[in-house]
Amino acid sequence: MHNDLEEAKNALDSIIKKSRIHLYKPIQIAEILYYARTQPNLDIDLSKLETYRNRSKQWRDLICFQFLGRISTSSAKFQDNLFEENAMPSRLLSLLGIENKKYNGIVEAYIYQAFEDKHLQLNNALNYCLTTTKNDFKLEEFLNQFWSQAGLKRSLDKIFEIVVYSLFEVLTTSIQVKIDIYYDLDKIAILNEFSEFSNKVLNLSASIKRKTLNAHFHRVGVTNAADRGLDMYANSVQLFRLSTYL
Repeated sequence: MHNDLEEAKNALDSIIKKSRIHLYKPIQIAEILYYARTQPNLDIDLSKLETYRNRSKQWRDLICFQFLGRISTSSAKFQDNLFEENAMPSRLLSLLGIENKKYNGIVEAYIYQAFEDKHLQLNNALNYCLTTTKNDFKLEEFLNQFWSQAGLKRSLDKIFEIVVYSLFEVLTTSIQVKIDIYYDLDKIAILNEFSEFSNKVLNLSASIKRKTLNAHFHRVGVTNAADRGLDMYANSVQLFRLSTYL
């Protein structure tokens, strides 16, 4: 029994260690254990996955929205990987549930302490930006705040994303890059045939033949975390990928 409990503890530690700063999966485990401990009317059996698999996503999202202002947008398959044998299968979660109930929520507290610790690390790293000026700020030193701390290293690509976006946007606006949109006047018949598209998407029409815009870069709101890439687009409607290993 002791060895099995140790396996369960190691599995939980592994999930916490691999998690990004949001800790979605550890929080989901904590909320499953909380509801199993405090809500007997829900008939949660930790040894039976289907009694909490889908409901636990709602419990997790409720907490994450309060703590983070956002919820998980990963695919259902990726979210369900939490319960696979190499993560936190029901047999191990059941053992954590026994200890959690026996010691009045000790595993829940352990998980949320890890959440607090990781966010304190993040706060300390970001304080570098607040305590330096534009004259003594060093990008390498800032990035090292994340590279050197195991709790933040998994989120390093997000920091690259912020830095690269900021660099591109500031450079583009500082030199006042312009984008010219116009059409060949010989093709006006085609333009008129698709006037709804040209008006709403291109903002061009028979009377508006040319537009000049200030160039901007934008971050794509939701990307695939697993591919370790950065999706950005410009208002010239060009989508491109940039490796975060740059």
